[in-house]
Amino acid sequence: MKQPTTLSAMLTLYIGGGLLALGLLLGLIALQGGGRLLEQAFQDKAEALARQLATISLDALLIYDYGTLERYLHDLQAQPGVRYLSVRRADGETLGEAGIAPQGAAGVVVWPIQLGANHLGEVTVAYDVSPVREAVRRIALLGALSLMGAVGLLYFWLRRVLELRLVRPVQALADQVGASPDNPALPWARMPEELRRVAQALVGMCAQVEESGRQRELAERQARAATERMCRDQRLASVGQMAAGLAHGLNTPLGNIIGYAQQARRGATDPRLVERLGVIEEQGGVCASIVRNLLDSARPPEARPHPLLLSDKLDASVLLMRPVLRDQGVGLIEVSGRAASPIWADPTCVEQVLFNIMTNAADAGAHTLRLQVEEDARQVRLTLRDDGGGMSEAIRARLFQPFVTGKPPGKGTGLGLHICKTLLNSVGADIELLETGPQGTAFRVTWQVAGGEGVAP
Repeated sequence: MKQPTTLSAMLTLYIGGGLLALGLLLGLIALQGGGRLLEQAFQDKAEALARQLATISLDALLIYDYGTLERYLHDLQAQPGVRYLSVRRADGETLGEAGIAPQGAAGVVVWPIQLGANHLGEVTVAYDVSPVREAVRRIALLGALSLMGAVGLLYFWLRRVLELRLVRPVQALADQVGASPDNPALPWARMPEELRRVAQALVGMCAQVEESGRQRELAERQARAATERMCRDQRLASVGQMAAGLAHGLNTPLGNIIGYAQQARRGATDPRLVERLGVIEEQGGVCASIVRNLLDSARPPEARPHPLLLSDKLDASVLLMRPVLRDQGVGLIEVSGRAASPIWADPTCVEQVLFNIMTNAADAGAHTLRLQVEEDARQVRLTLRDDGGGMSEAIRARLFQPFVTGKPPGKGTGLGLHICKTLLNSVGADIELLETGPQGTAFRVTWQVAGGEGVAP
């Protein structure tokens, strides 16, 4: 069975190998540099000696004093490091030499003897390179020993520091924490034994903490949702009871109003009177539908959709509400765009949506209302924008929930938009808040085109 690699062993191997490689590299660089410096020093010395010998040889050639030249050569050859000296004329005749001629070109310097532009001969100086090589070997040996000593001291110091500061604390942590299941996402095969144990333990603990947090969050959400549903159901039940009593109280007078309006229309001859009686009958029906929709807040809505032209219904609603909104400060109601395709909708729901959004805009201090109609092959969209004061973030997050309103007490119930969204969703339509802020609020209502895919004709 393969023994697990410990952190101590890995640190020992990596630190030792790294320091050894660094030492070898530095030693090689130092050896090369030192050898070149020594060789260059001897080369410079030989060139200086050759220049000096060329000057003396020129004087000897001019006065034919070859004996003095021969003695001078022997005196120079006696200097340390000088192996061979020779002076030759341009015709190849040797005027003097001292020492043993070298076999190769290593350590040889040839310098010309010139008088102006005339080449009179050359001098050859050969120096012994063995001292240079011996000096380089001594320097290399001394440097290697020193470097090995420094590397050894640094290695043991680093190992001791890492043992105290890293290895032992990690081992203590691994011993304190219990084992946990493996995580295949972690590189277990490349981890030291101590770190593997710590990682396994931490992975297990993190998984347990994360799972506990998810369970707790789920339980809290469920508890909050259950509490909110219970409160909402209780309030809706109360509203349902009040709505039932209200409906019984209003249905009779509303039925009388609608009935008398219908009788008056049948006996009227004035077209303007007939038109106004028709408006009374229609609005009486709207009031009856509103009472019916109030009951829908406590039970599933029963929308009665059929194909209708949104633009016609929009024009009629705006014409009817313009005087009321003008009294509330809305000076401009602008309608743009037309929809030629009929939508699948409940007429009462359309009127209620328009009534709620426009009256809410007036309550928010709006002075301008802009309604834009757009359509494509599948949908008709109505965008309503106002320049009112907008709503708070807290209201925006729960806008379509029941009993949520930003109006002062006694000014609103918080049921209008909830009922509108419920009725719209029941026929495949929807309403959404696009934006709100100090510059105004924008809603978008989307209906399906009647007869489109999945929509009844």
